[in-house]
Amino acid sequence: MKNTNIRVVNTQNLKGLIRTAEVLGLNQYPDIRSLDLDEAGFHILELLLEDHKGFTNRDVIHHRVSVLAKVWQRPGEPMKPAEFLLDVRAQDWDELIDAESMNRALDEFIGQLEGIKDKSKSERNELGRRTKALFS
Repeated sequence: MKNTNIRVVNTQNLKGLIRTAEVLGLNQYPDIRSLDLDEAGFHILELLLEDHKGFTNRDVIHHRVSVLAKVWQRPGEPMKPAEFLLDVRAQDWDELIDAESMNRALDEFIGQLEGIKDKSKSERNELGRRTKALFS
């Protein structure tokens, strides 16, 4: 069964979701200036409360999500994500890619890379045999 309660976002999209929550006056969002997000990182969002009714801005349909955000780390330091709650507009949530789709896309991409690698390897080996035959 497909778990559609988990989404994956890049840093640019996460920052956009945080700014949207702040502009709309939703209840839960971190201070973006205090986060040292890895600019090349991916972040995991898990749906906690669908159609959350907060104290403010009740007219905006939104969900409460838990975020595990990849933060910048010094080489040799252990990986420790930032954890926080975030209110996300329902329409934004629906546009995010779910974790299973992301995993399938990555598997397909890696398979394509391996195919390219194998092809170039066989071409190099073939070239090597031809070159060897010239000098035999």
